[in-house]
This record gives sequence, C-alpha cells and structure tokens, in this order.
Amino acid sequence: MGLDMYLEVEVYVSRPVEWMKEESIAEATPKWEKILSLLPGVPSDHSYGATIQYTVAYWRKANAIHKWFVDNVQDSVDNCERSYVDVDQLKDLLALCNRVVDSAALEDGRVKNGSHAGPDTGGEWVDDYEDGKVITNAEAISELLPTKGGFFFGDTSYNEYYLEHVKDTIKQLTSILEEYKDKSVDFYYRASW
Repeated sequence: MGLDMYLEVEVYVSRPVEWMKEESIAEATPKWEKILSLLPGVPSDHSYGATIQYTVAYWRKANAIHKWFVDNVQDSVDNCERSYVDVDQLKDLLALCNRVVDSAALEDGRVKNGSHAGPDTGGEWVDDYEDGKVITNAEAISELLPTKGGFFFGDTSYNEYYLEHVKDTIKQLTSILEEYKDKSVDFYYRASW
C-alpha cells in the first residue's frame, strides 16, 4: 500500500490505408504489422488504428511531486483520475525541481524513517528516527514545492529523502523531455493508493 504515481505516454498508430501518401504507408506499415502481431485476433481490415499507452516515469510516495500534479494538472482534485499533462507543464515541474535542489541547504540531523507499534510502545504508534540530513531552510523549500500528507503518502518532512524524490524527478523528466521532444505523443499523470 502507498502512493504510487505514474507518468504515461499515449501515442496513436494508424493502420496504413490506400488513400494515404506512399511515404506515409511505408512508415505506418511496419508499425501496424508489429501491433497486429502483439494483438492476436484483431482483424487488420476492421480497425483504423490503435492507441498505445505505456509508463515512462514512476514515483513511490513522492508526495510533494504528487501535490504539484494535483494542484497544477488536476485542478486541485485528488481523486486518482488519469489527467492530461502538456509538455510545458512538465518543463515547469522540471524547472521548479531544479530550483528546489539549487536552494536546499542540508545539514546533519535526525530524519524520520518509518514508525512502529509493539510491546515497547504500549501498542501505540511511534515514529522511528535515524541519523541523516535535514533541510535547514525547509520553510523556503515548502513555499516552492510543498509536501502533502495522505493515506500512506509517506513522510512529509523536508530532508534527504524529500530531496531524493526531487532529484529523481529531475532525472526522469530530463530524459523524457529529451526522448519525446520531436514526437507526437500525449502525456498523462495518474496516481493510486
């Protein structure tokens, strides 16, 4: 259980038809034949195309990133619905994450690393802490990219784990924006918990 987050790509592949230009038929034919080989039983002359969707980015319990998508893509409605994301929104998130990494000041401290209940706690849930790094300018960072609590959303502290989620987002979005910069695709965000 927990907050699982996905950025998906959706692309339409058309079936080659006689009224297409010759070069378009030549480009579409191998793609279409590959799709038909993966989808047995689909008659080649009964469909004019296929929409393919696949996941290009994944996060787990990156609640600040989820909050950004909810606020900026889903009109602040957090209901696990799949939502269209335009490329400019992805670029905005990437720029924001870079600002967070450039601005965050880390120092040694105690970071939350889960919680437990048992005989040693009288059956009450208590937080577990370990040595780590905390963000000393958490108030300023929270103005840029705030965390979001929720059912199994993970820790909402501003520490090295928060920063790792942000750095992972930078890595994933940088790669995605480069890979798909000249391709006709649509992006969608969805989360589940």
